[in-house]
Amino acid sequence: MTDTSAGSPQDSGMATAWAKSARGRGGPPSGWLSLVDHSIDVTAVAEALLRLPTVRSRLEALAGRALDDTDTARLCFLAGLHDAGKVNHGFQAKLRSEWPQAGHIAPIWAAMRKKRSYDPLERRAIHHIGSALMKRHWRTWFEDKEAVREFWGVILAHHGSLPSEFLHVGPDIWRRKGSYDPISALVDLAAVVSRMTPAALRDGGPKLPSAARFQHAFAGLVTLADWLGSDDTVFRYPSAGSPSREERIPWARRQAANVLERRGIDPRCGRAAAMQQPDDFSALFPGLASPRPAQQELLGAPLPKAGQVIVLEAETGSGKTEAALIHFLRLFRAGEVDGLYFALPTRAAAVQIHGRIAGMVGRWLGAAAPPVGLAVPGYLRVDDLKGTRLPDEYAVLWPDHGHDRGWAVENPKRYLSGAVMVGTIDQVLLSGVRVRHAPFRSGPLLRLLLCVDEVHASDAYMATLLRNVLNQHIASGGHALLMSATLGSLARMRFLSDRVEAHQEPTASAAALAPFPSIQRSGDEDPIPLPGSGSRAKLIAVDLRDWSTDEHYLLTEMATAAGDGAIVLFIRNRVDDAVTAVRQLEAIGAPLLRCRWVVAPHHSRYAAEDRRRLDRALEEAFRNRGGVIAVTTQTAEQSLDIDADWLVTDIAPGDVLLQRIGRLHRHDRRRPPGYEAARVTVQAPTQHRLAETLDDRGVVAGKAAALGLGTVYENLVGILATRKWLEARDEIRVPQDNRALVEAATHRQALDDLAQTLGDPWRFHREDVEGRGLGNAQSAHVICVDWEEPLVDNQPPPDLDERHVTRLGLKDRSITLECPMPGPFGRPVQTFKVPGWMVPDEPGDADVCDVASGGGEIRFRIGSKGFCYSRFGLMPE
Repeated sequence: MTDTSAGSPQDSGMATAWAKSARGRGGPPSGWLSLVDHSIDVTAVAEALLRLPTVRSRLEALAGRALDDTDTARLCFLAGLHDAGKVNHGFQAKLRSEWPQAGHIAPIWAAMRKKRSYDPLERRAIHHIGSALMKRHWRTWFEDKEAVREFWGVILAHHGSLPSEFLHVGPDIWRRKGSYDPISALVDLAAVVSRMTPAALRDGGPKLPSAARFQHAFAGLVTLADWLGSDDTVFRYPSAGSPSREERIPWARRQAANVLERRGIDPRCGRAAAMQQPDDFSALFPGLASPRPAQQELLGAPLPKAGQVIVLEAETGSGKTEAALIHFLRLFRAGEVDGLYFALPTRAAAVQIHGRIAGMVGRWLGAAAPPVGLAVPGYLRVDDLKGTRLPDEYAVLWPDHGHDRGWAVENPKRYLSGAVMVGTIDQVLLSGVRVRHAPFRSGPLLRLLLCVDEVHASDAYMATLLRNVLNQHIASGGHALLMSATLGSLARMRFLSDRVEAHQEPTASAAALAPFPSIQRSGDEDPIPLPGSGSRAKLIAVDLRDWSTDEHYLLTEMATAAGDGAIVLFIRNRVDDAVTAVRQLEAIGAPLLRCRWVVAPHHSRYAAEDRRRLDRALEEAFRNRGGVIAVTTQTAEQSLDIDADWLVTDIAPGDVLLQRIGRLHRHDRRRPPGYEAARVTVQAPTQHRLAETLDDRGVVAGKAAALGLGTVYENLVGILATRKWLEARDEIRVPQDNRALVEAATHRQALDDLAQTLGDPWRFHREDVEGRGLGNAQSAHVICVDWEEPLVDNQPPPDLDERHVTRLGLKDRSITLECPMPGPFGRPVQTFKVPGWMVPDEPGDADVCDVASGGGEIRFRIGSKGFCYSRFGLMPE
């Protein structure tokens, strides 16, 4: 065939198969790229990826054997055919905006799923397609026909999933018409790709790995190769001066190597710089006097074995973030990992810690530092650069030519393909759930150190999803570090081993005696105490209040404290309670958190644009150290580096309460008179009031208990166990009491024994909560990727939406106003997340209507439900 890729399909008389065009805004295409040229680009990227030692070692671990040059060539050959379906007439018509149109995955997938029910014309088309694509060669690379089908599913799933319905081949779209013959285009495509991968066609050699785990990982790499190879800022169109066909092959290989290096996927430059860094704490952290126990342990311990999980338990504020970066640096330097994903429980925590990690990596590795991206949807941030989304929604404008460094943050599906990424745990969990593009997340993740901060056991659903991700990560020889201040014994055991029998769980008394702070590696029998940590103690006075009688006095006390210059953090379990508290405190003239001079609480129910403003306002309020009361919900309880003089909180389970206490007296600094000693005030119903909320069957009767107990925190036995533990003490010693409090509030035996002593309603309630926990875990298991089953058998269910699968609850509704409108903080807002419980009966396609704004408020309707958005957040009317 004659290549005319610099022209257009019309110029070529349709003798060439085209892959894509460069669309100008409102104008004709500015360039065309032939399928042959695009396939050369993707094959070149696949070759470059498979040359990376860490990528190769992960694949070999999952394959169960080494990969030789023949294996690599065959894998790249098949990757080069990923878009073979584009030769059909329907797709070529689609590219030219003509009719009739067809896609490019379904037609070729139908040909690879040969069925007896196909008619003679379809079977003939299948024969011609197979012959053109050199089936005589690749059918011998697999164990059997089923393995062939499975692997073609891997290659063709690069757009996120495979067609689920039965497909017909559609022989008409494969017939020759005029000067264009799709089958001849396939012959040409396969011939060029085979010239790039000559070792693929050698006779003999081992069969390609058929392990399902290998398939999942390689599918992600094919997608990564396609996304990188489709970037026309790197792989330019011939109309922009790049070569074509055979001349393009060496050029594409150079471009592939360069782009992997520039985007930090090939870590050689950064690793060379890391080799120059000594194992010396003062050199790594010149601003810190001496290492904390966790930091010292990870700085001096032997490197973990491939596929080993480490659980690091230490109190909040003990320097776990720096310890994790030490661990990453050592693994990175040793070639054990190519990057890092640092997962946090909330968006606010990820945004805050991103800057710290970017700064440290930049100081250590200088100009060779890999990009440090923020993996939070709605943000475009890498290193200290901020990008701007252009109107076409795909392109991003970066300062200082930052496209390569910012590439991974431009689309959430790319987050786990980045070099060093800081983001929410949700992005990691999506890699192990049967949603579109799960392999694109899970495959590239394998090369990274997976570090998860603030792991805890309170959420059986999310814990199940995380264990599933770890299952594949560890099977590949990857590395994981889990950090927590609040991990129960059974949860720790389950994260360290897939198989934990009931009889292996320690008794409540034995669990409470386990060392804390500690470190434990998978394969270790018990956690090992961190050396030098036993002499440290932060004493926190416990002030237990009955919320029903003391709340008004407490509000006045907080106002007085803030007036005296104290920073007061008031954490409520429910948004409505946070709003009520702000109204009450405002009425008595208390100095409150302000966002752009407007008083507001801090919670999750704000427009996306205002959430970022509120996060900044909260950080600034604590950094300025003037007298202020910040009323928040759970958005401020985890991972944030904020330092309160006095903590007031609704009661929560013991592990959650410790997370909140971690925001109290976090740093050594001068404090206002009267607040030199740490104090936590806990609002809690009495045992009698808690008992009144349960009916005879142990169900929370009527409306939920106060403070979100029975709803936000449904386990009232755990709440009561926490209260009883606090009642018995005047103070909490951190870290010495951490283990005892967590086990008292979460250990299965301890809670069973407490419920048994309280009578039937409590016992029934305990059984009901346990049953729901098992049900939640099972719900998570149902949607998890089964790594032992082929990719073709792990396709996304049609009703599974990736926006809602990582956390339980009613599906939230994401809405975008037609145009930005002025919000309560004087800046435009447009994007809202409406909690599912607010619109339970409204259809998913219900329109947003009756939008109006004024006086710092925005009102709108979704179906029959009205909403008001104000300085207090989004509320139903």
